[in-house]
Amino acid sequence: MIVFQCAVLQARLEAAVQSQNSAEERANKLAEELAATSSGYDEQLAMLSEHLATVTEENVVCKDTIEQLRFEQNHPKVRKIAYPFLKSRAINSIPFNFPSEV
Repeated sequence: MIVFQCAVLQARLEAAVQSQNSAEERANKLAEELAATSSGYDEQLAMLSEHLATVTEENVVCKDTIEQLRFEQNHPKVRKIAYPFLKSRAINSIPFNFPSEV
């Protein structure tokens, strides 16, 4: 009787150890997947942050250009006076920002 109980307990112990090993393997696989996913998300976040900064910078340039064009439209005399000066200085590549209206 005792031998039989020991054999049953031995079988349960082996099944429990096997179950534990299987659970540890699954946990390790999940940890690897989590690390890979986290790394991928970090890379995507960095790329999106860089893209957002670029788009924001482009937006600022567009807003400045719109503001400049509106000023020139509302003040044509300033444009006639300032533009030849800029053209003669060969600095057309540098944006000429007129002051905002007060």
